[in-house]
Amino acid sequence: MAAPQPPRTFVPQTGRTKKPAIPAIQSSTVVDRRLASVIEPIKQNIEMITGVRGGRVEQLDNTADLDQVITKLNEVIAKINY
Repeated sequence: MAAPQPPRTFVPQTGRTKKPAIPAIQSSTVVDRRLASVIEPIKQNIEMITGVRGGRVEQLDNTADLDQVITKLNEVIAKINY
């Protein structure tokens, strides 16, 4: 019996891959502009939380003390509240 093959959709990861981005909002009509005025802030918040916009929140070491945890948690809260 032959060794099992990975599924055809398998793509080996080499190096850093680019994060998928949320597509830009096109507002060519009045309805689209109204919708864009609601969706654009949501898009920006999602990009902030996921690290696409504004930089990535780095993980703490396993040896982090309480002060470092509080500082990191405040950094995450600031990104959410932006």
